[in-house]
Amino acid sequence: MIRRLVLVAAFVALLAGCGGSGPQTPSTTTVAKPKPKPVTHPAQRPSAKVAPIRVTVLDGDRRVRVPHALVKVWRKRSRTDRHGVTFMDTPRRRLEVSIAARGYTPETFRANFGDRPWQTFRIYRPDLQWPFYGATEARTQAQPNLRIRPPFRLVWSLGMGRLIEFPAVVYNGFAYIGNSGATIHSISMRSGKFAWIHATPGTPKMASSPGVENNSSSTTR
Repeated sequence: MIRRLVLVAAFVALLAGCGGSGPQTPSTTTVAKPKPKPVTHPAQRPSAKVAPIRVTVLDGDRRVRVPHALVKVWRKRSRTDRHGVTFMDTPRRRLEVSIAARGYTPETFRANFGDRPWQTFRIYRPDLQWPFYGATEARTQAQPNLRIRPPFRLVWSLGMGRLIEFPAVVYNGFAYIGNSGATIHSISMRSGKFAWIHATPGTPKMASSPGVENNSSSTTR
């Protein structure tokens, strides 16, 4: 009897070791979850590459360089040297440039330093402008502060399409002129190209030169 019980116990143990028909507990496999990637806030992203740029400041009328002009670009400020040039480290992208110099009208420009890291900007002296008919209050037709001497040469010419009876006025690099059809044209003094054309409403004729005030043209009579 004892021998039979031992054989039965051994047989049961053998079945258990070979995965017998009894219920089995499934094994559990643990898979490590991937760590989430850190999210960079837009304000924390690095800005465009900072690299040297060169700014040259010119007198727009006399075409000479302006020394000691204050130049502000991005978060930097500097003054031009005696050659009218300054170097700064700024991002190579489109930036706002502010320029001020003694005796000149302050100007603000937008320039793309990504394409051209060396940029030239023109500023103008108010006392060299021709903002109304006759150039001076005495209508002398001559600007006493502009000292030019012959020989002269033709830089460009441009047809206006209609009769012109009165001379243009000039301010900060642009000429403003009206024709007999009461249309005012703004023309670049450097290239001779139209900056804009404005038809004056309700005015059949324009018997005067325009006038420029606060960098915008108006008709004077």
